[in-house]
Parts: sequence; structure tokens; C-alpha cells
Amino acid sequence: MPEMSNNQSDTNGNLLIIDHLKVGMKESYEQTITDADIKAFAGISGDNNPVHMSEEYAETSRFKRRIAHGLLSASFFSALFGTKLPYLEQSSRVMVVYMFPKV
Repeated sequence: MPEMSNNQSDTNGNLLIIDHLKVGMKESYEQTITDADIKAFAGISGDNNPVHMSEEYAETSRFKRRIAHGLLSASFFSALFGTKLPYLEQSSRVMVVYMFPKV
């Protein structure tokens, strides 16, 4: 497994060094969530709640239309931390899941 460094490149290819982080710096990530994204996330997560999957059902909900899974949008933090910010050593225990296990 490759060793991780405390450096990461920003979207312009500029090297980010963790020691150079300052209060007030910011980064962003933007993504359009599609029907295919919602269906793929439902398949991966097993969350087939009709408020995500059925326009007819969602119209009767308090949202009045289909909504994306909350954890789908929360997973975008992974894009920020994994690609936009300098690598930070995990300070808490993380469950590592390799491909093809049953979890």
C-alpha cells in the first residue's frame, strides 16, 4: 500500500501543505445529483425508501418530490477531504472495508 503524505494538490495543481492551512481558507465541491446517482446509491446502500425511489410516493410526502439520500450528500465530504484538502492523519479508528466482503 502506498504511503500517504501530508501534501495534496488543489484543483489548479498547486501543492497544498498542511502546515500552510490558515483560518478562513475555504474549498468547495459541487455535484449535480441525478436519478442514476440515487438509484446507484440505493443499490449500494440497500436504502430503497420510496421517498428516494418513487415520484408518486414522494409527492405525498412532506418533501413533495423525490429527495436524495442524506448519506449520499454527506459522502461528498469524502471528495473534499480526499481530493481538495491536505491529507490529515485519521485520529479515530476507521472501519476499513475491502472489495467483495459481506458487511
